[in-house]
Amino acid sequence: MHDVSAKEGRTVIFVSHNMGAVKTLCTSSILLERGMIKNTGNTESIIAEYLNINSEGNESSKEFGEKESEIYFKKISVIPENKDEPSSDIEVSNSFRLEFNCFLKKDIPGLRLGFSVYSKSGMKILYDSQPVKNLTGDRKSNSPYFTAEVRIPGMFLAPGSYYINAALHIENVQLFDYKENVIGFNIMESGSNIHKFNGKDMGVVLADFKWKTVNENLFTN
Repeated sequence: MHDVSAKEGRTVIFVSHNMGAVKTLCTSSILLERGMIKNTGNTESIIAEYLNINSEGNESSKEFGEKESEIYFKKISVIPENKDEPSSDIEVSNSFRLEFNCFLKKDIPGLRLGFSVYSKSGMKILYDSQPVKNLTGDRKSNSPYFTAEVRIPGMFLAPGSYYINAALHIENVQLFDYKENVIGFNIMESGSNIHKFNGKDMGVVLADFKWKTVNENLFTN
């Protein structure tokens, strides 16, 4: 896209809710709200405004109405360890779980439940998914609802604000339900090794690699 605009002198309009792609491809952006221009400016400032609008209050749990579909999300929540209620504030040293309550009318071959975690700037940090069949097992209940959860360990995400997208889909075939920027959460500084850098950007994943000396005489004469 940059080659077309820079080398051929044409203006390219890229429309997306994918903030990572917008940040990579665009130098200036327009923020729309209900079809009207709300703001214009450099891409980073517009992304920050967009994310603030769409994650005000950082909802830690969201419920959805019924749909005329064989499979859809009913509720998605983020719940800190050792707690029963959703919360958007999580200490960096504590694990937390993402909980997905779904409606499943019938078993669908190849169906997967997946989610992505994004930083506040729109950078995609990770994606994971599981076959729904593995999550429901041999259901003996007549209820069409099931709840699946995934645990995110403590000391993994760096302090900061995050949000998730979630999908029920058959990979590269069919999308049954998709929730974008559905819930947000804050990883709170409570003892990580990066607190001493006074707010500098030290990345989004906390690393604790194992180091060792392999040849202490390598540079001696």
